[in-house]
Amino acid sequence: EIAKKLKGEIMVKMQELKRISALGKLNEVKDYIQDVIDNGEKIVIFCVLHQIVDELKKAFPQALSITGRENDDEKEMAKTKFQACVKCGTKIEHHQGKNHDYVHNQYNLMICNIQAAGVGHNFSAAHETGFVEYPWTAADCFQCEDRVFDAKKNNHITCTYFLGHNTIDEQNFEL
Repeated sequence: EIAKKLKGEIMVKMQELKRISALGKLNEVKDYIQDVIDNGEKIVIFCVLHQIVDELKKAFPQALSITGRENDDEKEMAKTKFQACVKCGTKIEHHQGKNHDYVHNQYNLMICNIQAAGVGHNFSAAHETGFVEYPWTAADCFQCEDRVFDAKKNNHITCTYFLGHNTIDEQNFEL
């Protein structure tokens, strides 16, 4: 019983260290996001904690989001807005066969919770993705990366992992 309690206490402390690390790198994350948006690109940012999502949404109020807080209709609406072509409104994944090239819309930032948006969604209108926080397994990161990558597009994507120097991030990233 003591071992169980100590293990639980360690997990709580580790989660707090992850939270502190995420808050400590938010200014750099915001600068990076702004640079991507200023270059006319779309980006999907993945987080774990709602507090981090909220801080990013404060800085980028026009951002769309998919977290555990939205219902299925709201999530689908956010995806449609993010993926839609300006000319015809068709999502990029259904745009083949149109008589014009796909044109990005004004929704350049999607902020996602890893658990809520890491599987079963398509954000292939973006070529950039970033991780502010890390889940416990690399497989979750790979799933999130795959939400942005689309083999049919035959385009590259850039995956950025924001690491806090001398923080728990370095150990998590190595794991």
